[in-house]
Amino acid sequence: VLIAVNNYRDVEEDLLARKMTLAVRLGRPVVKWMIFAMTVAPSLLVLVLGGPITWFLISFPMAIVFLMLEIKFLESAGVSSALLGFSALHLILFVFAQNLAMALTW
Repeated sequence: VLIAVNNYRDVEEDLLARKMTLAVRLGRPVVKWMIFAMTVAPSLLVLVLGGPITWFLISFPMAIVFLMLEIKFLESAGVSSALLGFSALHLILFVFAQNLAMALTW
């Protein structure tokens, strides 16, 4: 998610520099939906792959909160560096949630 958000933010600069990032090739609308999907997918994959329900119950609400933050920031006129910070925080908290869920299921 971090790289996708960074590429989303830098589309205009990458076009000028002729850097063919995924965001440049696919366009902002597609990359925006990819970011949304990458935010929620890890939690949903726990269910699909038959993981403990505890993992899902801890990580999914957090993913929804971050999804709402991403929607807010990606809909604004300019994507700020704050969104990159939120994405990094999401990654850190998701790893923490997985470890907590694993400890609770053992």
